[in-house]
Amino acid sequence: MTSRALRILQEALALPEDERALLIAELRRGPMDSPEEVEKAWHDEVVQRLKTLKDGTALLHDWEDVERELDEIVRG
Repeated sequence: MTSRALRILQEALALPEDERALLIAELRRGPMDSPEEVEKAWHDEVVQRLKTLKDGTALLHDWEDVERELDEIVRG
């Protein structure tokens, strides 16, 4: 790994968890994804999530728990 890449990695690891997650998603997406590829990926994700809802294997969360967790993230 180059010194530049190592410096970037160290800076990225110092970010809050939510910002690191967004950075990871952007790096995985990469510059080569066309709008059509992104649209297909979202479609595939929705189909998969609907399937898990129908077959009972989806991991569901109460809205109150999600809202509380979001508040904790926003408030830091």
